[in-house]
Amino acid sequence: MIRTLAVIIAFSFAAAPALAEAPLTDDKVKRFIGTLEPVEELGERLEAKGKLVKTLDEEKPMIGKDFRPYSDGVAALKKEHPGEYAALGALLKPHGFSQDDWAATGDRVMIAYMAVKMEAENPNYEKDMAGMDPAMLAQVPPQMRAQIEGALAMVETVKKAPAADKAAVKPHVKALEEATED
Repeated sequence: MIRTLAVIIAFSFAAAPALAEAPLTDDKVKRFIGTLEPVEELGERLEAKGKLVKTLDEEKPMIGKDFRPYSDGVAALKKEHPGEYAALGALLKPHGFSQDDWAATGDRVMIAYMAVKMEAENPNYEKDMAGMDPAMLAQVPPQMRAQIEGALAMVETVKKAPAADKAAVKPHVKALEEATED
């Protein structure tokens, strides 16, 4: 009995991350894209009021750090401007998202998008970057080092994109580009 209970508990913990990370769906990607324009308008209103919140343009992958641009931005909004956080929730509700679900979806869409773009531009990007010796970074000029570290961080980030997420995002690359153009 105790052994059976232990197995059930162990299985529950092992399965929980897999259940939490259900693949992105075509519908969820479309709904996320549908939120980008109204969310950008909200961001512009916040900026005009002097309520600048961490922007997505400032977010770049960093080695050893999870890339969570939308989640980090929503967390900052919740902490710094709770009223606007509520306004974001009202904006997202018609699209079927809570603030946290939208942010988590956005993080995954962005990572999958970057992976799809990198694979299209250079199908051998992983192999090319694997040949980089991290010890050699110390010998590279600081400006060049930052660029190489950025490329390594990007590869580290996009390698985490599940194949199913990339498949869900791939048909929407053009729509994502149009929605995120400045």
